[in-house]
Amino acid sequence: MGNAFGAGPNNEAPHGRDVTVEDRKSERSHTCTTDVKQWYMRNGLQLNPDKSEVLHMGTANQLQAVSSLTSVSVAGVDLPI
Repeated sequence: MGNAFGAGPNNEAPHGRDVTVEDRKSERSHTCTTDVKQWYMRNGLQLNPDKSEVLHMGTANQLQAVSSLTSVSVAGVDLPI
């Protein structure tokens, strides 16, 4: 049985490469932003990118791992970091 990344039982991605830590982080981020988008829609709200900000929180190692990111997509809108 595959996991949330569509990986097979040997941790292989559908296109034949191993699922990496970066893949897992990307999937987690995508799941979180999808949840935000659904919450906005359920509550009749729309994201205003001109008034929205991104805040990264974590340990020093976690923040170092995402230091190369320049934007995050939330509800289909790219927000600069």
